[in-house]
Amino acid sequence: MKGLILVAGKGKRMQGILNNKCLSIVDGKSLIAHNIERLISMGIQELIIVVGSDSGTIKKHIELLNDKISITYIEQQIPLGIVDAIKCAVSSIGSDDFVLCLGDEIFYNQKPKEMLGYFISSKADCVCGIIPNESEKEIKKCYSVLVDETNNILDLNEKPEKPYNNHKGTGFCIFNNKTLEWIELVKPNISIV
Repeated sequence: MKGLILVAGKGKRMQGILNNKCLSIVDGKSLIAHNIERLISMGIQELIIVVGSDSGTIKKHIELLNDKISITYIEQQIPLGIVDAIKCAVSSIGSDDFVLCLGDEIFYNQKPKEMLGYFISSKADCVCGIIPNESEKEIKKCYSVLVDETNNILDLNEKPEKPYNNHKGTGFCIFNNKTLEWIELVKPNISIV
């Protein structure tokens, strides 16, 4: 299992941030540090970090944080959304399953080990974190999921025009490697360029 952290976005929605938003400090640590720690706590030993144009600052920050885990950096030339960032990392993911997390997002009381346990025991193709959110505007910034009565995902829409419901997708998902077979079929989210 590998960890895939996405930090190539431009952060247009976060006014006043001078550096990449993943370097913002929350509870004494950068957001990306929280994510690296979460992945390490799940037993992940190899990270792939998709960076953008400001990769130098991010790399220096991560080097100060970590000397215990293997890290590969992949550059996403033009930030075209989450799916495009995954496409950039396909060759580095190889044949492994992977945990995807957005480097600028953390949640308190999260349960990554429980999610991993469920992923393994259920043999799911994908397990996504979702949270209730009454703000349609906030859901439109992330993704919306349509689920059936047993919480199986029927559809997932990144940055939807009209969300399916009041559940906001989080930037924390666990994927079976076979999902990469379908990734080429998904069009990039060009609305964020």
